[in-house]
Amino acid sequence: MSASVRDRIKINLGIKHNKLDDEIDARIAAGRKELIRIGVTSTKANSKDELVTDALIDFACMRLASDEKERALWERAWDITSTALKDSSAYYEESE
Repeated sequence: MSASVRDRIKINLGIKHNKLDDEIDARIAAGRKELIRIGVTSTKANSKDELVTDALIDFACMRLASDEKERALWERAWDITSTALKDSSAYYEESE
């Protein structure tokens, strides 16, 4: 069984407790909304697609990392991943 998005975020940030689970879940939800805001379809943004999952991990880690340099690296990862999703025709619907 694969790890949940929350578990993968916790692994990436070295979090070994459950005290931040609600905050992590909130960042995952915000990441989904941000993907929709930049043009990814709601269906894709709310799916278990691995590229979407990677973007959500990047977004949450960017927001939750405690070190400024680490946050900058996660921000760069988010920029790359979210732009790739936004620019891929498989993740957005063209307006008519």
